[in-house]
Amino acid sequence: MELSTRMSDQLSLLALGTVHDGSGLVGDLAALTSTLTEAVSGYAGLRLTLLHADRRVRLTALSPVAEGRDIVTSLRMPLPTVAGTTGEGGDLVVWSAVPGALVDLSADVGHVLSDPADRLVPSTPSLVELDSDLPTRGTRSGVQGLDELATISRATGVLIALGQDPRTVHDVLDARAAAEGLTAEAWSERLLRGARAESTEPRA
Repeated sequence: MELSTRMSDQLSLLALGTVHDGSGLVGDLAALTSTLTEAVSGYAGLRLTLLHADRRVRLTALSPVAEGRDIVTSLRMPLPTVAGTTGEGGDLVVWSAVPGALVDLSADVGHVLSDPADRLVPSTPSLVELDSDLPTRGTRSGVQGLDELATISRATGVLIALGQDPRTVHDVLDARAAAEGLTAEAWSERLLRGARAESTEPRA
């Protein structure tokens, strides 16, 4: 299949969207899933990895086709490049239960990534990989990292309200967490608890 305008636009929404909004993210993912279901024989699901401020959010969405059948082929592609966006990190992995079902899509994506005349990206080495990311046994649909990212984002908002430069706030948060031997999420939770406690204290 050709990498359609619809698919590239859907990927752009996912790559650029605000991942704090879980409902919006789920809706964008559903649209992409519908497109892939129509385009890929035996479509069995996908794994989408997004990066926001160096934080990873991973969404896994298995199709009912995957139930009771082996997923035998996969296609991994770099999300920012395929979606025509800027930035580093993030990828999309598509799965199928039909051998060879992703070969055409792989060729199409590889052409997009290597053709300097294409509307999406300049000439770049193809990073498309077939059959290198099959799901492990026990893989389930779900989201990893969204709650953690939301907690960290709220904490950065508190720091900015206290005068921290938005351009460096993530570095400052990481540095403070590391200095106290905490993860960014744990430090953020503590900061937010303190902020809530201060907001509920009676004023003199």
